[in-house]
Amino acid sequence: MSDCTKGEMRDLLPELMHGSLDAETKRALEAHVASCPECAEELALLHALRPALTRAPAVDVQRIAAAVNARTSRAPKSSRWRAPIRVAIAAGALLAAGGIGYGMTIRERIAATEQAAASAQPPMTVANSGIVDNLHDLTDDDVRALTASLDGLSGVPDADPPPVIDPLGASTDDSSAGDK
Repeated sequence: MSDCTKGEMRDLLPELMHGSLDAETKRALEAHVASCPECAEELALLHALRPALTRAPAVDVQRIAAAVNARTSRAPKSSRWRAPIRVAIAAGALLAAGGIGYGMTIRERIAATEQAAASAQPPMTVANSGIVDNLHDLTDDDVRALTASLDGLSGVPDADPPPVIDPLGASTDDSSAGDK
């Protein structure tokens, strides 16, 4: 079927089968089909498939509508949905109240943590120590001596850091983990 080199002729085969071609095009296409076995085979296939393609399933709309009406009219509409709607409204109200309570609790804990952090002293840094202001006065020898003295310092603090407090109230240090 696909070996025909005249694709424009093969594309006109459905129109030939439906009888929608003008007389001149119809004669040219019939002459081509007579000389081309691939197009003749495709036209025969189209003729064989035509009855199957034109049949539509029978739908009895009246019977379907009567069945739908009979099913929906069995239960009264007011009592049918009343109980599930009440349950859904109650569940929604319960979820909303729980969410609001949880949000308020979290907000209070975060505010307490922020207040504790604000009252704590900020850590000492080079920027807020006043050392940076005098660095431009240093000579190259002073910088080398300062660098040499810094090389002798340990990068690890001698004492353990203070325990970190979780914003939700749980302490994360190792000593309180065994108490629980």
